[in-house]
Amino acid sequence: MNTYVALLIGVLIVSLAGLGLLYRGLSRASARRRNAR
Repeated sequence: MNTYVALLIGVLIVSLAGLGLLYRGLSRASARRRNAR
């Protein structure tokens, strides 16, 4: 069970990190578009 819990925690951390990176990328893209206009 310990290994299963560890895997779940790892997946959650990776998913959160991925969402954070995507959010940053979208925010940067929107900022660039706003500045360009």
